[in-house]
Amino acid sequence: MSRSRKLVLTDWTEANNALMRHFEGNKSKLAVHLNMSRTTVTDFFNQNPIGESSFRKICLALRLNWQVVSSVDVPSKTSEDLPSTQSQLDEPQIHQIREHCRQKILEQHSRMRLLSGEEVGVDQLYVDVWLLKKPERQHINQPDSLLKYFDIENDRLALSKRIQRNPGFEIANVNSKLVILGKPGSGKTTFLKHLAVDWCNNKFQPDLISIFIELRRIQTEDWNLLAAIDKELGIENYEVYVGTQEQINGLRRKIRYLQSQVEQYNQTMQLKKESLSFSLNEQHEIESHIEDNNRQIKFSASQVQLLNQQLESLLLYRLLEDGKLLILLDGCRYSALGVDKSSSRSKVKQ
Repeated sequence: MSRSRKLVLTDWTEANNALMRHFEGNKSKLAVHLNMSRTTVTDFFNQNPIGESSFRKICLALRLNWQVVSSVDVPSKTSEDLPSTQSQLDEPQIHQIREHCRQKILEQHSRMRLLSGEEVGVDQLYVDVWLLKKPERQHINQPDSLLKYFDIENDRLALSKRIQRNPGFEIANVNSKLVILGKPGSGKTTFLKHLAVDWCNNKFQPDLISIFIELRRIQTEDWNLLAAIDKELGIENYEVYVGTQEQINGLRRKIRYLQSQVEQYNQTMQLKKESLSFSLNEQHEIESHIEDNNRQIKFSASQVQLLNQQLESLLLYRLLEDGKLLILLDGCRYSALGVDKSSSRSKVKQ
């Protein structure tokens, strides 16, 4: 037996019925029972190839004959043989989106008005930052406690003890997620816009696609970050993305319901057999219901698979999944992100 051999589940319906019978339909319980990663169990039920040893262990726990419900995975092509449309984003389209975002940032965020009324380019301004320790989260209930824990002269916001002053761009360049805190006028927005303009000039994270979102301009309570990202990119994928997700979720609910019905039919059949009050017509009727439900489950599962492929083909999904976005959020709100009076920079990774 080759150690590298991988097996694929062929009878999804039987495996799911067994999961319902023995683990209440809960993949996490199965994973804990086997002391196996949840990802491996999920791959098993998603009919993705997994190692033969893991496959056989799962089948043993589900009381399935692994030889009956499996087939050997024989890859027909290596990853290098796959078409570029499957493994890479469409470069001309990416270039177009990048230029769209570049022009938008340069038009809207490349200059700032000073108190004197003069306009200057943000790339002429410089802001450095303090690197902070983790906040101490002390409870202050008396004036003495305030004097004891807070450095009022240097830490008016009571954020934390400061370690050292650092060039902001060095910090931003090595942290995929960054929150910038500071008093009004301390330079948070200036720093964030400087990052955006440097990206436009290929000086900061040039391989990503940057978007700049001003959260202080949010006017509605139903504002959605994903919709805002889609709008800034100008790709109009959000409605399709959400609609496809809703269809997938609806089908998954239907599958869970049908699986519970199959389990009930199986229990009814078993009880009637044990009570010896089971006519042949009743048996055929129940078996017909089980067969019909299993057929619907299989069809719904195939629909989910197709919808997932459609979802994964959306440019918005692929940009998020591949971590290709540099999202700059300015002026957070409680209702939007749960953080007030701050700016943040995040390279999206999923």
